[in-house]
This record gives sequence, C-alpha cells and structure tokens, in this order.
Amino acid sequence: MVAVFARTLAPFIHEFILDEEEAYLCGLLHDIGRFIFFSQLTDAPKLIDEFNWVDGEQLLISEENVCGMDHATLGGYVCEKWQLPELIHNVVSKHHAYEYTEDKQADKKLTAILKLVQVSDALSILMMHKPELISLSGDALHDALIPKCQHPSWSSMPIAVEIIASHLTEILEQTKNILRGIEGLDEVLNRDYPDWFQVAVAEQDTERGSQKIDKDLE
Repeated sequence: MVAVFARTLAPFIHEFILDEEEAYLCGLLHDIGRFIFFSQLTDAPKLIDEFNWVDGEQLLISEENVCGMDHATLGGYVCEKWQLPELIHNVVSKHHAYEYTEDKQADKKLTAILKLVQVSDALSILMMHKPELISLSGDALHDALIPKCQHPSWSSMPIAVEIIASHLTEILEQTKNILRGIEGLDEVLNRDYPDWFQVAVAEQDTERGSQKIDKDLE
C-alpha cells in the first residue's frame, strides 16, 4: 500500500519532480528491515504487535524492545549488504527520521522522496487501523488525515490533503488488485486484518461501497 500511495502521490509532491516508478520502488522497499525480522525471528510479528503500536514512532520502540534493533537500522544494513542504490539505502534507513538536508540537488530529491514515503507510510498505517475513513468525505476526511500525515516538524503538508483524499479509493483498489495476485494472501488478510480487507474489496461504486462499510461498522 505504501508503494501505491507513493507512486500515485509522487506527481503532487511540492518540493521536487519525482519519478513515479522510483517512488514506487522506494515505497516497496522502505520496510525491508521488517521482513528480515520476520524471516529470522518467527515470533517477532506477534510480539511486536502485542505493544499495540499505532504509528511509526511506537513501532520503532516496540521493535527495540522485542528485537534489540529497529527495522530502519536493520534495513540500512541490508541495503549496504545488497549494494542497493544510494537513494534506496537512504530512504530505507532514514524513513523514520525527520531531519533533512537540502544543500545539494541530490539532498533536495532525497528530502522530497523521504517526505513522500513518510506520508505514504502514515496513510497506510492509518487505513489499516481505521478503514472506515474511506467512507468519510469533505471536512471530516480532511480533519481525520491531517493529524496523522503532517509531522510536527513540517510547516505544511508536502502534499495537499485534498489530493490525498481524492485518490484514497483509487489507491485501495490498486492495492487490492496487487494483493489478489499473491497466492494465499487473501486468507491471511481476512484473518489478520478483516476490517481493512472488507473495506479494500468493497465495490468501487461509492454508494454501494459506503453501504457495505456502514454495515461492517455496525
């Protein structure tokens, strides 16, 4: 979902003109450190989730408590080991850091893509925990998105909230189609994230989708 958010919202980032597929790749790999945890420590996902984290900062603390290291740090080591491009390495290792440098053109691009991935990451976590937001519109949706997607260190959102809101349904639909292509994942999502998955597979038609969401929430 982060990758789809990043690709879809890349043309609308204020600071820099970003390549959509490059943004998608950075979004896809930003949490590679988490998957290393999961492959090496089979109990890690369950133990980490027992902390009931709801944002990136809480996730890092939970990982430190369980694994002794957070996924961004581990992801940086993985990128170095695999000799991935510098941009990906920087995004993976710094996507939970909110201090940026813009001395060079490359720094400006990194800052822009970091903010894009950070917004996309926050949005994906928000939609996983509160899938009912897709049924909101106007000021209600705007007010729900702002607190989770604008870091306190930012003077303004790097992407207009109105643009994010207008693409939510499209992004969920794209994510759903990708997940459907991964054998066995439907069953996992239905088990572990039933509320989100029911929303994600809702009909794209607004009226029918809203009716299903209202029924699920009841």
